[in-house]
Amino acid sequence: MNVVALFDHEEIGSTSNRGAGSPLVESVLERVTLGLGGGREEWRRAVAGSVCLSADMAHATNPNYSERHEPGHLIASMVDR
Repeated sequence: MNVVALFDHEEIGSTSNRGAGSPLVESVLERVTLGLGGGREEWRRAVAGSVCLSADMAHATNPNYSERHEPGHLIASMVDR
């Protein structure tokens, strides 16, 4: 099963009820596993085979809206280098 989870609280707020460090994703995925007839072992195997990607978009520069970013915080692309 493919799952994407996006959070709006990161770093300082990651342990809030909407943060990436909250138990929300683990709880939901465990319930899905159990709901599909799996058990704790299936849950552990699924977690062990998972991939986690963290991308902080607050520090990215969208080239279509670069004027909306802080001038001192622009990320130079490989083309600019």
